[in-house]
Amino acid sequence: VFFAVKDDVKSSLKESGLPKWLSTSLAVAAGQVPYWVVRNPSEVVKTRQQANIDGYGANVSTFDAFNLVREESRKQSNSTSNGVEGLSAGYWE
Repeated sequence: VFFAVKDDVKSSLKESGLPKWLSTSLAVAAGQVPYWVVRNPSEVVKTRQQANIDGYGANVSTFDAFNLVREESRKQSNSTSNGVEGLSAGYWE
């Protein structure tokens, strides 16, 4: 995801006349957003499974762990949210 976005933005900025360092910096910054949208949820699940947190043991699939994070998030927020907040743990801390 990162390289696809970065390369596309960088090639688009080539024609803009910006210095190479600036177009590269802007392209990398643009690539970071979708990268972390995809990467952080997988890191949350992976970390909980590696730490062997209760409910995330060796016999739990990645898909089940993903759903467990969402379920725990829903319970903690006491709302009708879909639990996606739990997958963004670490963004704002």
